[in-house]
Amino acid sequence: MSSLCRYGSLAAALVSAASATAAIPNDLALVPYASGLNTPVALANAGDGSGRLFAAEIGGRVRVIRNGVVLPAPLLDLSALVSTSSCGGECGLLGLAFAPDFATSRHVFTLHNDPQRNNVILRHRVPAGSDVADPDSRTAVMTIGNGSGQHNGGDLKFGPDGMLYISVGDAAGGGAPAQQLSSLRGKILRIDVRTLPYTIPAGNPFAADAPSANTRDEIWHYGLRNPWRMSFDRASGAFWVADVGGNGGAYEEISRAGAGVGGLNFGWNCFSGPQPMSCSIANHTPPVIAVQTATLGCAIVGGFVFQGPVAALKNTYFYGDFCTGAVWAANAANPATPQFLFANTAPVTTFGEDEAGWLYVAEHAPNARVLRIASDQIFNDHFGP
Repeated sequence: MSSLCRYGSLAAALVSAASATAAIPNDLALVPYASGLNTPVALANAGDGSGRLFAAEIGGRVRVIRNGVVLPAPLLDLSALVSTSSCGGECGLLGLAFAPDFATSRHVFTLHNDPQRNNVILRHRVPAGSDVADPDSRTAVMTIGNGSGQHNGGDLKFGPDGMLYISVGDAAGGGAPAQQLSSLRGKILRIDVRTLPYTIPAGNPFAADAPSANTRDEIWHYGLRNPWRMSFDRASGAFWVADVGGNGGAYEEISRAGAGVGGLNFGWNCFSGPQPMSCSIANHTPPVIAVQTATLGCAIVGGFVFQGPVAALKNTYFYGDFCTGAVWAANAANPATPQFLFANTAPVTTFGEDEAGWLYVAEHAPNARVLRIASDQIFNDHFGP
């Protein structure tokens, strides 16, 4: 064993050599990278060449991680705006995304729940050379109402097209909002935030509908229950989203859409995984991974397709489970046979990707860590002995 501090049940890692991800190194592990965070739920990089990683804490602060060290001053402190108590632990600061042109625009976007359970998206500006955003630069982008105490979902990602994508849970609306194109709940939204107020990008699937159709132009995909973490494959542009099941849904799901493909119906609440439910629809896009909630753990956490500097890991999609801290992997081209890797000792809330393509996992804990997915050989090859 090298000097790497390992977490997880590595004896259970990596099943048969015939599996779709058999090329993964058999000593893959979660390697501690940073510590001292308070329940981080989102990780992002700025894409500005600084190498910094940023962690959004559920209570409202965005922390800066530089070379594995959490800086004392937060990039942002929205704790006065954020509600964590109005929705039974499902509210807070949930989403973080840096503009594709951050190096010049200096814009960073956040998504949080306010005391009225609305989902609120804000834009902030970070002065050049600074690790702290200008508090006077805060600008409202969008507010999504009709929130509830559950199924708040919530994530922000910029796509390869430069547009901002937003995931929104169905707010425990019995699943009905997910199939209603008049509602923003239970959806993936796509907006253009290069200038504010935001505009509707060309190609949004329902933007050309007649006003009498009563559809929301922002909708990109629909039919989701409680989407928790989405990502884009930086090589192919494919879109991935995890949808939490449990209670009203017997399956945890991961769905995928090709680059630039919009207008997909992922099925909720007429389907949970392969299982028909209380309504019928003409067609829908089934998940590429579906596992019963009790089998997975409790709540699926979406991850990323690895496209970093390790050939053995490329085109592998990593995801996890909140309660068990388990991390799974699947071949991105053929994800139907995912493979268990290891379980962390603490629940995991999110995955993240740095500028070089390394993947990270964040823990759900008051004194949480961020851990990098690596191995002995990978670590020694890329980060020194």
